[in-house]
Amino acid sequence: MNKLLISLLLIINFVLSQDVEAEKILDNLHHTIINKNGISLHFDYLFENKSYKMEHPITGNIALFSNKRFYLEFNTSSKMIQIYDGKNLSTILEEEEEIQIDHLNNKSD
Repeated sequence: MNKLLISLLLIINFVLSQDVEAEKILDNLHHTIINKNGISLHFDYLFENKSYKMEHPITGNIALFSNKRFYLEFNTSSKMIQIYDGKNLSTILEEEEEIQIDHLNNKSD
């Protein structure tokens, strides 16, 4: 009986603690990690297009920094790198030997 009561109390505590605290925890984590030294993540993504019966796995790395800056690298058959420095989004297409630079502002979609 005691084990059931303790388990029930732990479950209730866990459910009730998921409310507003989760947003505060994520904000704190975002500001602590990214604003200090940034963070680098590796990802695997499966691109699916059902109308063309196409599945294409994509792997890559992303480094996130303060002020919404990032370095994104897609490791596919044609390697693509995107770099955002806070003002300009540079896209490097290695296979085509092409660099595209877009000037972004806060008002554009």
